[in-house]
Amino acid sequence: MLCLAPIELMTEAERRLYRALSGLGPGTGVLGGLVVFIPVVEGAMQRRQADAVAFLPETVVVVRALGMGRQGGELKPSASGSWTVGGDILRLSGGGSSPAVQLHKAVELLHAALDSGGIDPGSPAALAAIDGAITSVRDRTAGGPIACSMDAGDVLTGLRHCANVGSQGDTRVWTTADVKAALTIFGLQGRGPSVEELNNEGFLYSPYVLRRRQSAVGAHLERAPALSLLSGPLAPPRSAEPVWAEPEWAEPVSDGAARPEPGWDDDKARPEPPTPPAVVEPELPTPPATVQPEPVAEPPEDSGVGGLFTEPPDRETDDHPAEQRTPPYEPKRPPRRAAVLGLVVLVLLAALAVLLYVLTNASGGDEPAAPGTEAAGSSGSASASASASGQTSSAGTPSALPTQDIAGSTYTQQALRSDTECASNAYGQVADFFATTPCSGLTRVLFTTTVDDVPAVVSVSVVVMPDEARAADLRNLVDASGTGNVSDLLRAGVQIDGGPSELVAAVYASELSGADVRIVEVAWMDTETERDDGLLDAVAADALLLDVMAG
Repeated sequence: MLCLAPIELMTEAERRLYRALSGLGPGTGVLGGLVVFIPVVEGAMQRRQADAVAFLPETVVVVRALGMGRQGGELKPSASGSWTVGGDILRLSGGGSSPAVQLHKAVELLHAALDSGGIDPGSPAALAAIDGAITSVRDRTAGGPIACSMDAGDVLTGLRHCANVGSQGDTRVWTTADVKAALTIFGLQGRGPSVEELNNEGFLYSPYVLRRRQSAVGAHLERAPALSLLSGPLAPPRSAEPVWAEPEWAEPVSDGAARPEPGWDDDKARPEPPTPPAVVEPELPTPPATVQPEPVAEPPEDSGVGGLFTEPPDRETDDHPAEQRTPPYEPKRPPRRAAVLGLVVLVLLAALAVLLYVLTNASGGDEPAAPGTEAAGSSGSASASASASGQTSSAGTPSALPTQDIAGSTYTQQALRSDTECASNAYGQVADFFATTPCSGLTRVLFTTTVDDVPAVVSVSVVVMPDEARAADLRNLVDASGTGNVSDLLRAGVQIDGGPSELVAAVYASELSGADVRIVEVAWMDTETERDDGLLDAVAADALLLDVMAG
């Protein structure tokens, strides 16, 4: 599965979905396809109806990534009514209890966009990925959009359902050229994967677009002016004609309408290419008369092939053509001289080599070894010196510390610790939880960053649980107030230069991904800093994206 994100992902749900899909890896080993994270929006108000478009070999899918309130349990979708979680009405982030209406509109928008660009969209499917403590999904399709949790395995299951639903309404498959043409309609020409990469994702190779609609003009074009798939600089141009070049073998349009040649902006520029040949053609007969004598005069000075082709005019007036055959054989003499000369040089070089060998042996056998030993010694010294300087640079300068860039901010890793036991590295009810439900691993990292030129410290703890159910239980516990938490490295006694001894008034964020629970806490480096703590909320959200490598 390939993922393409040409614009910045705006919500945490989008970022979670991107990580879940990109974690599947390329190729068809798990599921082949391409997911393009572009918003599907409607009208002048740019109302977002979907967050991504997924191309599968069987169909195309609009995808909506949504968060929900602090609910948990079984997700039950509905075709027309409210969705429920754990028996309660689903409360989506941003309002609403069902994404069905938005996804239905997104399908219409996608259908109109591809159709107006000359691509037959077939029967697009819709997928709603909900980010939250969802334990299972009941009746995944329910006659409406397909539902799934944000877990990577469940998203994979949802996409497979979409492939089955789409293939029932359209027996044709998407090829490499079809996907490339659709990206061009989205304004992403040249920004997508290569043909070879698409072929590796299960899309059949085709040099031509095969999913052409039945008529090149007419159908559904009235919907195109109100449609915009992308907002901002990536908005694609709306046109009644396909924006890619037509193949030469394509049949002409049968409706008699004159089709503009792709790539021309207006009709005035089109007649210009035929006019230059009309001006040049009358002049073509005259240049040969003036140019021919010149090559006839020049080649006789050349003893190469050109001289042979210029001889026939002279031979016609000569009574002894046999005598003129001798000049072509004259050039063979210089190569013989060159060969003799080269042989002499080789003999001299061989004699010089023998002389050097004799002089070297006469000076003794111990002397040649000494320079080699010195060279090896100097090389070893240089290597040791370079190694020593490298160690000093790595351990002694702050610039050698690992850094990561997220959303324009630089995070510098200050400390990292990995443990296999969690009960002694937690406090409160969380420690009691680990006493009865041991974790499989714990990685804690301290980062520093700046917010409006004010330094802040970021703590990231990643707890690995034996399974997803116990990971969900842990997240629900740490998210609740007054239940304790995993001890950050400052609380465990780690000190960083200029940093506090503990996190004061820290901003909290957490994330559940399969059997992993990520806990983030962010606070100002100076505990007496009087700043708006709301500035740290964005830092906490971005810190969920930091890579945490176990040491």
